[in-house]
Order: sequence, then C-alpha cells, then structure tokens
Amino acid sequence: MKHPARIRIIAAALSLLVCLPAVAPVRAYAEDKEAEVTVDNHTYYADRVVSDLKIDEVDAPKAGAKLGDKATVRAAEGDSWDVPVLWVRDDLQLATEAEEGRDYLPVIAFFVPQDKTVDGGSYVVTLSESLTKLFGGNDIISIYDSSTDVTYILPARLRDLFVHARQEENATPTPQPSPAPAPVPAAEDQGQAMGGVTWVDIYCAQTARDAFTDDDLEFLLDLIINKLQPQAVELLLDSFPAFRAAADNGEIGREISLYVYYRKGDMDGLPEHETAVENALAYVTADAIEREGNIKYCYMVGIDTASLVTKDENGDPVCNATTGKLVLARDGNSMRTFENTIVHEHFHAIMDDYNRTGMMGGTDPADVVTDASGRFPTDAAYQRWVDTRFPHWFIEGTASAVENDYQFRYDVFKELRANSNVEGGYQSSYTEMNTVENYLNGKVDGKDAYFDISYSRGFDDEGNCVATDQNRYVTGYLASLYLSELAARKNDGTAIEQGTDEQGDPYTIIYSEKLRGGLNTILERMHNGDTLDQVIYDLAPTKNGEKVYKDTADFENKFVKGVPDGTQTYHGDADSLSFVNTFLNYMLALEAQESRQFTPNGSILFSFGQDYLTPLDNEKEATSEFLRFVESNQYVESTVPNSSALIGGGKSITGAVAKKAAASSALETASEPAEVLEAPVVVDEVAEPLVEEEVVVVDETPAEVEEAPVVEEAATIETAAPVEEAIPAETVATEVPVEENLNEEALNPAA
Repeated sequence: MKHPARIRIIAAALSLLVCLPAVAPVRAYAEDKEAEVTVDNHTYYADRVVSDLKIDEVDAPKAGAKLGDKATVRAAEGDSWDVPVLWVRDDLQLATEAEEGRDYLPVIAFFVPQDKTVDGGSYVVTLSESLTKLFGGNDIISIYDSSTDVTYILPARLRDLFVHARQEENATPTPQPSPAPAPVPAAEDQGQAMGGVTWVDIYCAQTARDAFTDDDLEFLLDLIINKLQPQAVELLLDSFPAFRAAADNGEIGREISLYVYYRKGDMDGLPEHETAVENALAYVTADAIEREGNIKYCYMVGIDTASLVTKDENGDPVCNATTGKLVLARDGNSMRTFENTIVHEHFHAIMDDYNRTGMMGGTDPADVVTDASGRFPTDAAYQRWVDTRFPHWFIEGTASAVENDYQFRYDVFKELRANSNVEGGYQSSYTEMNTVENYLNGKVDGKDAYFDISYSRGFDDEGNCVATDQNRYVTGYLASLYLSELAARKNDGTAIEQGTDEQGDPYTIIYSEKLRGGLNTILERMHNGDTLDQVIYDLAPTKNGEKVYKDTADFENKFVKGVPDGTQTYHGDADSLSFVNTFLNYMLALEAQESRQFTPNGSILFSFGQDYLTPLDNEKEATSEFLRFVESNQYVESTVPNSSALIGGGKSITGAVAKKAAASSALETASEPAEVLEAPVVVDEVAEPLVEEEVVVVDETPAEVEEAPVVEEAATIETAAPVEEAIPAETVATEVPVEENLNEEALNPAA
C-alpha cells in the first residue's frame, strides 16, 4: 500500500475520469445521520488487524477560511490515522479556501496504512453524522484508484458533474505517454477460437481487461503460452531426469488452465476466481474436486498483472494516453522476475503430479475435500493431512531452488549476517554464531523475520500468526539445498570441493549440478514410496554413531540452530550450519567479482558462477507436450489419475500405509457420525485450496553488484580450479547468453 503525497492524490483525483471504466463504484445513501460505505478490501497482509472503521473530524466550509485538508480514521481497536480530504468547488475546481456564495463537496482519499490489515473481501466504512451532512444528502460512492492504492469516497453528484463538465470541455487527459507497443502476432497466431473468441476472452478476468488494453493482454498471453511456459516446462524436465522419465511414462500432466487478472479475480461464483491471490505475480493452485460422483485432482495457473505495470522514473504507473488504461511492461526487471517466477510455479505444477501425495496431503482424495470454511470432513482426515503434506519450507524451498531466489531476495539473505556491533550493521561474511543468532532472532524491515523453518506452517508455538516469506523462500531454500547436498554425498560425492591450488591458496567450489542431482534423488525416492521422514533419516549425518536427524520434525528443530543447552542457549547444528555459511560466503565471493554485472542468481539449474538474470528467452518460441494451456480459465483435471499419482510418499505417510490406515479407521468408526473439525488452526491451514503455491511480489528488483554493500573481507575468486581437479563445464541451455567459461568458480574461503 502506497502512502501517496497530497499532490499525487490531487492529480489522481483530477484524472479519475480516465480510469472510471476500470473501477466499480459502491453506493450508500447519505441522510442526516451516519452513512455507511462499502469498499473493496485492498489491504495487504499485516500482523495488526483493524475493524469497524469510522471517518470523522472534518470541519464544514466557512467563507474566508481554509478548507480542512484531512480527516481522521478510527478503528475499534483504538488505532487511528489521518487521510487527505480534497474539496471540489461547484465549478469543478479544486479549492483550498472557502468563498462566500460557493458550494463545496468533499472527496475523502481513504486508505489503510501498510502495517494494518482488514479481514474479508470487502468491509464497511462509517462516516460520522457531521461528515455525512457535508455530502448534502447525495448518494455516496467509493471508487478505487489502482495507481495510488487509494479509495476515493465522494458524492455521486460530484462524479456526474465531473463527467458532464469534461464532456463539454472535450478535455484531453494528460497521463504519461505510453511506450511504442511491440509487434503483436496476427489474430490467427493468437489462438483465436471459432466464432471470433480470442485468448483474451478465454483467459482474462474482467479486472484485467478493465486495467489493460486487449493489445497488451494479447502480447502477454502470446509471451506466456508460446514462449515462456513451454520453455520452463522443458527446462525442468531436462534438468531432472526423474521428471523426464515420469513424463515419458504418463505421470506428468499434459493440460493445465490459465487465469489472468488484475489484483483480484472476478466475483463470478467460481472459487478459483474469487480466491485469486492478490499481489502474487504468479501461482499454481490445486484442489480435490468432486465431479460426476468422482473426486478429481484439478489445478490452474493464476497470474496477477499488477506487478507487470510500466512505471515512470518516480515509480508511478504509466497510463495509455488514448485509453487511460495501464501500460503493460514488455521488458525490464519486472519481466525478468516474471520469467523466473514462471519456472518456480511450473516446478510446483510438476510436483502436483509427480509427488502428489505430499503436495495434496493425503492418499485418499476424499480426506482433503473441505467445506467452504476450509474444514476437513473428520478429525482423522485432518490428522492424516498433517502427517502427509510436505512442510511449507520444503514445498517453497525446492521450487525456489530453480529460480533466482538469492538474486531476488538478496536483501533478506543479507539479514543473516546483520550485526549491530559492526560498522554499517552487517558483517563482511557469514559466521557461525552470528548466523545462528539471526536465524533465531533476526529482523527484516524492523520486524521479526521468523527465519526458523519450524515457523513455516504460519504459527508460532502459541498459535499466533507469523510471517512466512523468510522461512519458506529463504531458509526453506537453504534447507532444501542442504538436503540436496546430503543426497549428493550419497550419490557421487559432496557438491562442495575445497582444497589448495598450485599457488598454495585455498579455494572452494560448489557444484550446482551435484545439488540438482541430489534433489532429483530425493524427489525420485518419494515418488517411489519413501516418505520425507525416511529420506531425511537415511541422508542424515551421524554423530557418536547415531543419526543427527530422526525425521522431518527433528530436522526442523535442529536445522542451523542445533539443540539448546541447559540454559536454553543454542550453539548451532554443526553440519547444516557449516553448509549454510559455506554456501552464503561462496555467493558473496562470486558477487565480489569485478567482472560480474548481477548478483548471483542462486538457481541450481545452471552454474552458480554464471552471470545472468533469467533462464528463459522471451523471444524464442517453444512447444511442450506437457502442462499445455487448454482453452479454459477454470480448474482443469490433471491427466494423471489419482490411482497412479497417490502411491508415493508424503511427509510421514506413504501410499500403501495410508490406505491401510484409512481402511482400518473406516472400520472402527463406521457406525459413528462424521465429525466436523472446528479448530481455527484447521481453517487457517486450508485457507489455501489444498495447495496454493504462490510467489508474493514485493517492490524488489534483482540487485546489481554495484549497489550491494562492499565485502571488505570477501574471498577472492580464482580464475580456475586446479587443473587436475577441474570439473568440465556444466551444460547450459542455449537460450542463456554465455560470455565466459561456465566452470564453477574457485573461491578462497578465508572470509
């Protein structure tokens, strides 16, 4: 949520006519008493929830006096904040001082601050009796302006007068000029269906069509369908032999649907549209749905175009000078981030078929069919879901391993070396106990980071809701890489090579190919029936003759921090902490290369030393036989039946065991009525339709090295590993520009 300056709000108010097709007013009749206005909920996630909002403290105009420029919003919880008030004179001019004999109408520029949120899809704002009188008995409307994230509350009469006056004057709106549009394929190449139905008609919500021109949306759809999506699918299948083998065996779906919207989906009665994730650049949502008497596993790709808006040099949205609609970004950092996100989300989609047991959270689809409130059919079904579903840190961490996670979330990773006792607030390298301290008590933007992966379920030990981005996408990524390293040790040896070169200088090499192979092994084992518990136990290092990690929960409790001593002080988990610090210091050393243009990407799909932003080529057309977009924007059934997809292992339960347990449970409770689980934690856990994997977009761009903090003691990077130990160059997709030797870089680990 932005907090626009008053001048920006005024400018936006004067151009409301341009954007009116993109917003829907909500009316409330204003009488000589308090009025209520219903507004759509555009608040973001925050720890502080406010309710029963009321606007007051606006003085009536007095001739010769300045007009009040603010109102106060008060919440039932005691919170309050000021919002701007604009005054429009009867000649439709903005005024700051009242004149004798003139009429003035208020416009409230209403917003909720970033550190607060409101529950629900829409909510009611009450106008005090004194404020209601200022609207003169007119109907009151609310109009949401996406360019400023402000909801304008104004008399309907003002809107009517404003539109009428603009028509008489034939005024020309003056938004920022739009860039020259890139060529768009002809209609027949756009997948135009019978009867003149276009891809925009098929895939786009009305919210997207209201916000952008069809030309922009056609460009985006062509980019996704004909270029990015098939490239991403084939890249993942080629990178993981287990995926390719499954695809060849009919175990990866061939069809999926696509829904493109702007901020929110349409309120059209379809759950997958009405629950579209706001502020998620892209996501995959999957659900077990009853159709024709059978339960089908269905999924869909959702894309929120709000993060693909062209911005000017001040960071403000650019509008098309002719239509007044927003201009879609066709290149630049936001598009590079989008391309990486497409890879991340299609990893989820493949996993929904390849490791469905753990992704869905059950081996019997009937167990996970929840009601409208997200409640499971029985307590036993809920417990099986808890025991079977992969933890959030594993779901998001593994998917983050195939995108630019380190590059995109650089500022968050950096907080793991924060130290208030050193100049600048950050150490020049990651050190053991400092990493442990930040893992346990670190901050991001001044708030608790909750880096500990045990928080990835979204709750602390007392059941309070906590932030999850850090433990799912950052330390979840690190935990997934560490498990991949453990698997690599069992395969053909560790991914970390350390030694001394011919000049006697120490070096470190981390091979992304080996980590990728380790992750391939983990996923393949679970596909074949092993649980995540079994995999972690088997891969765990030993200490004093015993496995360090007994199962998933034990791993979560020990990763990085270790076991507390008698004074509840954590001293670190030796092996995982060593890996995390070695990896992060390796990335710092890569970053310090003088020749490097970008922060290291972090994806295991290519060499960590490769200097690039995206693995996809937005000009290259491609095809794939798998996960092709069918002509639908609704849930589509996977072509992989549950009978074959649900035989794998989940977190603690595998297919065959789960079926026996379910059958036994059914016999024991056959005569008892089904219980409905009412516990709030259940509703919260399944607020996502079964699995709704998303990438939340923040206003970050891939960090350039020049802007990163100077690593004063960073290790120097050797030009090559010792010749006798050099690893052959990794195979890199041809669409990624290669300007230098793709061997992994050799680093001095002294930092």
